[in-house]
Amino acid sequence: AYVALGLVAAYYAATRLIAGSKIGYSLVAFRENDDAARALGIRTLPLRIGVFALSAAMISLCGTFHAQYYLY
Repeated sequence: AYVALGLVAAYYAATRLIAGSKIGYSLVAFRENDDAARALGIRTLPLRIGVFALSAAMISLCGTFHAQYYLY
């Protein structure tokens, strides 16, 4: 159970770090208006791919922990 708590704390810290960084602001701009974000020079395709990959990595760690916890 402590490993899960540590995983949640790490994800929370990563989310806070990303939200306050340049990437976080780029994500907000991309979410609000894709065309305007591209006009500002934000490369939206690599940003979209990177966020998708990060999300998949975080979910895979949760799935791995879940499988190990239940000895599947």
